[in-house]
Amino acid sequence: MDNFTVTLKILIDILEKKQAALENVLNITQNQETILQSPPSVERSTFFIQCNAEKQNLIDRVKEYDEMFQGFFDQAKGDLHEKAHDDDNKPLIIRLQALISQVVEQDVQIRAQERKNIGLLTPRRSPRPQTAAYRSQALGELNKHKKI
Repeated sequence: MDNFTVTLKILIDILEKKQAALENVLNITQNQETILQSPPSVERSTFFIQCNAEKQNLIDRVKEYDEMFQGFFDQAKGDLHEKAHDDDNKPLIIRLQALISQVVEQDVQIRAQERKNIGLLTPRRSPRPQTAAYRSQALGELNKHKKI
């Protein structure tokens, strides 16, 4: 087994570990939605904080995987075009590509869930009451901008 093949196997291993960590991040983020939808309580706040701590640990691990991946990828990219077509390497490269796609999809799902959770945290503005004074002021502002 040559160095390129070994490096491909290491890259696959790193991505599999990253994928598992991202799956856990997604699960925690989805659980946080449930927590945010439940009535406020001390237990809820404590559990939410614990979830955030665990999620941060996982995110730190994902960053470490990214750095490791980049280091090994930099070693392999010179040989990528030359040795990628070897019959022994094709299944590894296909697996690597599939894992990259899965990791990207997980990242998209996590970001979407985070936006949803932030929406649950952000208080919605209540609409301004439609009082006579408000309507009069709004009408006055509109009239200022009318061209005659």
